[in-house]
Amino acid sequence: MVLPRMKKSILHRIVWQSLLVSAITILLLSTLSYVIARSVTTQQRLFEQLTLATNSRVTLIEAAMERAKVETSELVGRQEAATVLRNPSLLQELWLQRSASEPTLLGITVFHADRTVAGVTGARSPVPFFDLSATQLVPFVDRKKGWQAVDVYSPIHGSVGDLTGVLAQRYDVAPVLASIFSSLGLGETEEVTLARKQGGEVFVLSHSKDGPLQFYPIGNVISPHIEGSPLALAVQGQGGVSDTRDEKGRSVVVAYRYLPSLGWGMTVKVAGSEAFAKVARLGFFLALLSLTLLALSGVFGFIFARRITAPLLHLSEKIRVLGPGHWSFERSVTTGDEVEALDHMIADLTSRLKMTYERLEKKVATTADALQKQHELDRAILESIHYGVVAVSADGIITDVNPAAVRLLGFDRPEFIGRKAAEMIQLRQKKEAFTPATHPVARCLSERAVFRATQSMHLNMVCKDQTILPAMLMVTPLLHGMDLLGAILIFQDVTEERQTDYMKSDFISLASHQLRTPLSSLLWYTEILSTEEADHVLTDEQKEYVAEIQKASQRMANLLDTLLRVARMDEGGMVIEKKEVNLVEVMQRLAEDLKDAAKDANVTSIIDLPNDPIPLSVDPVLLSIVLQNLFSNAIKYSARGSVITFSMRAVDKQAVIMVQDMGIGVPQSEQPHVFEKFFRASNIRRMTTTGTGLGLYISKRIIEDLGGTITFASKEGEGTTFTITLPR
Repeated sequence: MVLPRMKKSILHRIVWQSLLVSAITILLLSTLSYVIARSVTTQQRLFEQLTLATNSRVTLIEAAMERAKVETSELVGRQEAATVLRNPSLLQELWLQRSASEPTLLGITVFHADRTVAGVTGARSPVPFFDLSATQLVPFVDRKKGWQAVDVYSPIHGSVGDLTGVLAQRYDVAPVLASIFSSLGLGETEEVTLARKQGGEVFVLSHSKDGPLQFYPIGNVISPHIEGSPLALAVQGQGGVSDTRDEKGRSVVVAYRYLPSLGWGMTVKVAGSEAFAKVARLGFFLALLSLTLLALSGVFGFIFARRITAPLLHLSEKIRVLGPGHWSFERSVTTGDEVEALDHMIADLTSRLKMTYERLEKKVATTADALQKQHELDRAILESIHYGVVAVSADGIITDVNPAAVRLLGFDRPEFIGRKAAEMIQLRQKKEAFTPATHPVARCLSERAVFRATQSMHLNMVCKDQTILPAMLMVTPLLHGMDLLGAILIFQDVTEERQTDYMKSDFISLASHQLRTPLSSLLWYTEILSTEEADHVLTDEQKEYVAEIQKASQRMANLLDTLLRVARMDEGGMVIEKKEVNLVEVMQRLAEDLKDAAKDANVTSIIDLPNDPIPLSVDPVLLSIVLQNLFSNAIKYSARGSVITFSMRAVDKQAVIMVQDMGIGVPQSEQPHVFEKFFRASNIRRMTTTGTGLGLYISKRIIEDLGGTITFASKEGEGTTFTITLPR
């Protein structure tokens, strides 16, 4: 296939369009960066302006306070204060002289060394009750008018340096407050606040918006609404700038400083909305620019994508209609790029798909015809067999039945379909009905294992007319990997076999009873001939004949006992007498007899019993019969010198007994028949051992009647292990 020559590659178009979008994006991002930088610069400039304004106010206050202290100290140093102290009448003259040069001076007060007033002119200063080793400044705060003045105290010393008095001058702070509260140029919401800490409380002294306010507290410095606030930090000697919220919850920018000369704090704040008005406008512009960038990107992206995808969309529309009966594809794209090449390739691929589809249609038709024939053949086989076959789903619903199942059970086919298998296929064992949980179909589906009924189970199926149908059945799960698809139930009418079995049992019972009387007489006579009185009458050869007759008669008597026991079991006449026993003690007594039997056969026996007692409700006589059968078989079919292990243990709420030998084992193909009546394995029949084939049948029946289970595992030539499980 020859592809058309491309005039312009999609790759080149995408590269150029990407470069265009990148250039626009870079331009817009540069603009955004400039706007953001201006926003940050504006905020920094605001903080610097606020800090500068605050520092200028602090400097103004500190300079005024320092000047007052210096003037007072100089006045004392010129000995004028000492002269006034000795002659208080000169105080008025000093006042006139000082007030002329210092308009803010409100008054002068002179105190003796004992703090008594020597003279006053103008506003009087309070008595200083504090140590005056140096000049001190004390603010005068009126509780109704706020900060009004400042008193400066300076000690007056005598010629020998002793304290002779104190000079106090009161200065008006109105000019200082006027300068502090003058406009800072920050905006209409600017505020200046003075506060001091008295004890643990913070008191506001003056406020720029309301003028000299009353002296009022705002809270303790450690109270939740005050702690960490700029005003609280200022009165505690700290300074800084922060973007926070005031006591009314408004966003503000605050600069706070400590006034060392007064021990006060000062804050200068302005509303955040006003302070960041320019920033907000810049933010709005930034958002608008971002939206513009987004819109432009979307528009350009749509335009570029449209130009690239239009041919592809047209191509996809042509591909969408392709299908059975419509395989025509005309080449119509002439863009000269990869899309035109793709259009050419799809046209070629469509022609190939058409040929492949036609071949597949023929193959599918042939396969479907073969499957239909196979289905009809399977159906014919299923309908022709005499066994009843029932198919069920994974949830136990009947999905199909064959004619034999319909004929044997008496239901019509529609009556089966869609019904629960446990409801339609009713089973009984010895007159006891299976529950939905114990039904073989339910067990097979839940355990995902084959259920195979044995002859000893004597299963019966209930027909539509409530008659009983003796049957053998097997349920097999249908698995696909780990998925359960359903199950197949197959059953067989064994009415004739069951009747034959009953007749055989009746015959055996009758024959056993009829043979017991002459056999008992024969045993009695052989015992007489074996006594010491008859010993001198018989020759040695005759004695051997009598011994052989006695052994054969005893074997016949044992066989008759076994046959009678089987007959009673089949008739349901076996009586079970359970009682509470210590299973360990029962096994210990039985183990001694088993050891002797193993020793006589030259076989090593290993007895492994637990030390702790295992209480169990069981018939010890019947259990002993079972264990004697198993141990006898293990000895009988084991070579001389081999090992037999007899063990028991308690597992959860069960007692587990195991008999393990190293004998000839059971062939794999014959293992399903081990517990059947009169069964003897083919490899056993080649040996010289005797047996009836009833021991394991009787053992299984006894264990099941005791409520337990008996299983085995065997490998021909290696040995067999029988396991008995009894509920505790």
